Amino acid sequence: MEDATSRPSSEPRLLLDAVDGDVAVFRDLAPIFYQETVDRYADIVRFSAAGRFGDMGQEAHALKGTAITIGATALVQLLQQIEEAGLRRRLPCSEAQRSRLSELLQFARDDMESFLATLSHS
Repeated sequence: MEDATSRPSSEPRLLLDAVDGDVAVFRDLAPIFYQETVDRYADIVRFSAAGRFGDMGQEAHALKGTAITIGATALVQLLQQIEEAGLRRRLPCSEAQRSRLSELLQFARDDMESFLATLSHS
């Protein structure tokens, strides 16, 4: 397991930059980010288990778009693999992929929370 200094990170500041530095808009988007990462992960797992690999791939694709907005490179790479498995190869998401996806999503949520905390102090 990686420690906090070597774990893959994201850059929530990129999302703030995308909204032209509007902190109020960013604060409105943060809970949407949290909910989307939770919901789409659940859908990926559910669709994979149900053999709905195309739907699983679509969810991975949509979540990849969210991950790109915060510069979560490792997360984007994993989601590309899951998307490819579902949409092109019609294969399920492996247990290892699901576990890693859960971990990377939590890292991204933690990064978002930490970044939000810095905004509260500025």
